Amino acid sequence: MQIGAYSTFDKAKKFRVSIKSKINEEIFVSFDQRTSLYVVRLRPRDSRPEAEELRAKLRSQKEFSDAFILTIEI
Repeated sequence: MQIGAYSTFDKAKKFRVSIKSKINEEIFVSFDQRTSLYVVRLRPRDSRPEAEELRAKLRSQKEFSDAFILTIEI
């Protein structure tokens, strides 16, 4: 689940810190070479329905209205 993307690591880190108390989730910041952005993501879910349920819960909060599910092929 991606919940943010920023041009600098500092901005992504500030967002992570600001939302940490609002959601009870592990939050990760990593660099996406394809977009050259620092992305803020939550831990992967075991199933699509579980991810969709979390996305719906997050989108009900203003800060996460753009949250979306990432599908990663291994």
